[in-house]
Amino acid sequence: LRQIGSLKSDQKVYSRVMDYLKQLNPAAPNNVSLDLVEVTSPVNTTTSTSSSNTSTTPGTSNAGKITVKLSGNTANYKTLNVFKTTLEQTNISYSDGSGSDVKTEKLFSGVVNDSSSLSQTKGVDFVMTVTCNDAAFKYSSADIKLTIPSETTSDSDRNAPKNVFNSSDKTSTGSNDGTNRRPQ
Repeated sequence: LRQIGSLKSDQKVYSRVMDYLKQLNPAAPNNVSLDLVEVTSPVNTTTSTSSSNTSTTPGTSNAGKITVKLSGNTANYKTLNVFKTTLEQTNISYSDGSGSDVKTEKLFSGVVNDSSSLSQTKGVDFVMTVTCNDAAFKYSSADIKLTIPSETTSDSDRNAPKNVFNSSDKTSTGSNDGTNRRPQ
């Protein structure tokens, strides 16, 4: 009986993953459809939720971290990239339930696109694995709030070299002899 308190504080609340995913799915036209969500805990137990059933099977952990495997589809590769970027940039704010200060950290320490391929009927099918911040599922975490980027952008939009891809008044024009000359 003396251990009940510590067991309760170590308990994980994996059902929160569904609430998180509702918030993390970008608005149309960048939204994704998930067919399978598989949570793997550090104790090698996997809980899968699909549109047809829920099951628990042995799994592998990611060095003591909680991982979530996301399998689904989206309209195209651009929307897949927006979803991945949204996951990478989302922060979680929480307190540890003892009245301490609010902490803000990354929700996911890793976001990996395991596979993606064009589908003949549904756009792009994908499988992603995300490594979660333990605080996201701790029973003792309170006042949880996700801070999700409001911009629908992709990595290429943010990291493209502006001096190379920026349009300017100086443009090259082709000449009849096959060389490019700048207007004077």
